[in-house]
Amino acid sequence: MLPERRVCGAVNRTALVAALASVSLCLAAAVFYSTKPSAAVSAHGDVAKREVLRGYRRLGHRSFEAAYHSAGQLKTQIKRLLANPSDEALLTARHAWRDAHRDYSRTEVFRFGNWIVDDWETGVNAWPVDEGLLDYVDRSYEASPTNPLARQNLVSQPDIQVGGITISANTLDWAQLKFIHAGSDNESNVVLGYHAIEFLLWGQDLHRSEPGAGQRPWTDYSAAAEGCTSGIAPAPVEHCQRRRQLLQTMAEHLYSQLATMTLDWAGNSPTSYGLHIAEGDIDEGLRRMLFGIIRLAGDEMAGERMRVALLTHAPEEEQDCFSDDTHQSLYNNAVGIQNIYYGHYQNDRYQSGEHYQAPLSLAALVRRVDDALADQIDEAILRTQLALSAIQRLGEGGQTFDLLIRPGHPEGRRAIEKAIEALQAQSQLFEQLGGRLGFENSLNPQSPMRRSAG
Repeated sequence: MLPERRVCGAVNRTALVAALASVSLCLAAAVFYSTKPSAAVSAHGDVAKREVLRGYRRLGHRSFEAAYHSAGQLKTQIKRLLANPSDEALLTARHAWRDAHRDYSRTEVFRFGNWIVDDWETGVNAWPVDEGLLDYVDRSYEASPTNPLARQNLVSQPDIQVGGITISANTLDWAQLKFIHAGSDNESNVVLGYHAIEFLLWGQDLHRSEPGAGQRPWTDYSAAAEGCTSGIAPAPVEHCQRRRQLLQTMAEHLYSQLATMTLDWAGNSPTSYGLHIAEGDIDEGLRRMLFGIIRLAGDEMAGERMRVALLTHAPEEEQDCFSDDTHQSLYNNAVGIQNIYYGHYQNDRYQSGEHYQAPLSLAALVRRVDDALADQIDEAILRTQLALSAIQRLGEGGQTFDLLIRPGHPEGRRAIEKAIEALQAQSQLFEQLGGRLGFENSLNPQSPMRRSAG
């Protein structure tokens, strides 16, 4: 039995996810860099491994810093939209969201191996979204019968019951949204983060397996008493006021969260997580690097974000289902993995994100440990790069992810299957790498991280 369907948003995915949980897949880089070690690099050993971890910390800081800056740009464009609502202002805010989420996607490689990131992520990039909790939805929307908040609609209804406590939607602040987000026992009740903002900027994607993303009109944010809408229908100005407040609060919260995580990786404080990664237990740190790569690439990307969608042909299974930007998120997830393996980071849109090359990358360390394995990983990364680049090009050309997975689209199916096959081969190589680095029994790191002088 397939999961229940939504137009775009939350679905009951438990059975499919469980069936895929044992699949070990891995994804690769979007850009290919040389792994030849620098002449300044010392022979491998604890000294070299320490340098790899220090580079990993710096890469984490650069990655989250870029995401923080782009979240700031998103907050600015949302502020401008709310100050002077127009079609142009809404389109500009959407463009800022795309930039911001693409930068964030490069940080997801730090998630699963680092408990501090994985715990934090639920309030930043949670998905899927039961959008009926947030705002109006089409009549065809199939609300989950097990989710009492699936049609709550914070915009149109002044009060919401969460855990037996009544919350007023007339004054939606950070604390209230955090309580709703954490207090509900349904993980699709998402009111914070990139995808909640995505829904408020685009609205539902009602095109299903046809071209087109969400088409929310700018008048949904009108401040005029005689101009507020909820889609094509006129609406009381109070609805636009709550929607405006909801979007502004979400944008401010996201910006604040990225600022916090950027500081956590800076390594300037003796209590910072970045310092413990760089100077703590060497083996634990390396486990975190490898485990993050394998879990993101295999279980999350190739499994939940690609294979589930391909099996169900369901358009709501694309992660960025309101904006149809999933092809870019997958691509930039891959860039994040490549950044970690090759010790490289560059973001030309921000001066603070200018080119960085770690003194010793994980790839260079592998080259010293097992030259043949390093060649195999490079080849696998290149194959996966080509497969994901093809998906990205199709998306930019109008063949977005929701179209690629629809029935009767052999070109789309071949493109996704080719990427999955490449990821499976690469995953096996990263598991071999764990063994060559001495982690034969388990790559799963301890949580929280042991703190030592290193």
